[in-house]
Amino acid sequence: MIRRARSIALMLTLLMVCSLHAQSRGGRWQMEENGEDTAAWDAYVNVGVLQGGALFSALLSVPQGNSFLWLDTLIDHDYMKIEDSFDLDFENENVGISMWIYPTVLNDVHFLVNKGTQSDAVKSTCYALRISLAKKIEFLVRDSQKAQTAASGFTVPLNQWTFVAAFYDYAAGKVYFWNRVTASPVDSVLFRFNFFANDGPLSIGSWYRNDPAAPSIKDFQGGIDDVRISGRRQDLIPLGTAVKRRDSAALQPQSLHIYPNPVSLSRQPWITINTAAVPAGPATLTLFNLRGQAVISREMAGSPSRLLLHESRGGPLPAGTYLLQLKSGQHIISRSLTLFQ
Repeated sequence: MIRRARSIALMLTLLMVCSLHAQSRGGRWQMEENGEDTAAWDAYVNVGVLQGGALFSALLSVPQGNSFLWLDTLIDHDYMKIEDSFDLDFENENVGISMWIYPTVLNDVHFLVNKGTQSDAVKSTCYALRISLAKKIEFLVRDSQKAQTAASGFTVPLNQWTFVAAFYDYAAGKVYFWNRVTASPVDSVLFRFNFFANDGPLSIGSWYRNDPAAPSIKDFQGGIDDVRISGRRQDLIPLGTAVKRRDSAALQPQSLHIYPNPVSLSRQPWITINTAAVPAGPATLTLFNLRGQAVISREMAGSPSRLLLHESRGGPLPAGTYLLQLKSGQHIISRSLTLFQ
C-alpha cells in the first residue's frame, strides 16, 4: 500500500513537472475585436482594453483572422492596455515578442510593446520592442541602472505588413531577430544584461505613462496584429500563417503611389495616384474611412490619375486617416492616406 502511494505521488510529480515544461507565460492577442488573450501556452487570460482612439479594423489584408489593431496618425494616446499579472512578468529569463506591423509613419522612436510605467522620474521597463530612429527593431530591457537595447540589422518598411520578432535567450546571452516568418532568425546580437519584473501594465502600441493628461508617448502609428509574448521561441513564430497575398504580378503592392501623403485639404483638395502597371480591365478606386464606410468610389482608367477629396454629396472630407483601395477583379492593393486641414 505504501509502495503504491509512493508510485502515485511520483507519477503526480512527474505530471506536474511535464506540465510546467509544456507551459510558458505571456499571451497572444489576435485583435479579433475583443482584445482577448488567446495563447495556448499561458495560464491566465489577459484581456486588452482599447485606449483613446484605438480601434479594431478589417480594411487591410491581415496576417491572420479578419481584424487588426489600428492606431490613427492624427490621434494622440491611442493604444491597447493590458493590466499587470504574473503571466506578463519576466525576470532574468528567456523572453520573446513577435507581431505583424503596418507602419504608416516612421518619424520618431515608436514603441510596439512595453511592459511597465514610464515617467520623467521613474522608468521601470521590464521588456519592450520598439522601432528606433534608424527604423530598426530594438529589443529593450531595464537593469538596475538604465535601459539596455539590442538592435536588428534590418530596417522596417512603410505601408506594408511586416513580421517582426525578437527573442532574448538569457542563458546564451543573445537576442535573435526576425523580419520574416521562418524558423531561423535573420540576425543575432550579443546581449548579457539582467532585468527585473514590475507591476506596471503591458501596453501595445505605446510607451505607457501613469498620467491622465498624457497616458502614452512615442506611440506607434498604423496597424498591429497577432502580438505574441512567450519565454519559448517556438511560440513566437507563426509558421502556419502568413499575410494573404492577393496581389498579382501585374499589380504589385509597391506599384501604388499616392502624392502628396499626408495632404493638406486647405492647400490642395486632391491627390495624384500612380501605378507602375494598370491591370487589364476596369480598376476601381475606393476610399474608406476607418469605420469601413466607402466615402469615394470611382473607376480608374489609366495612370496617373487624380482623385478629388470630396464626398459624394460634394463636401470636403474631414481630416483623419483613410484607406485607399485599388481593386481589379480579385486583386486588391491598399494604402493609408492621411488628411489634415
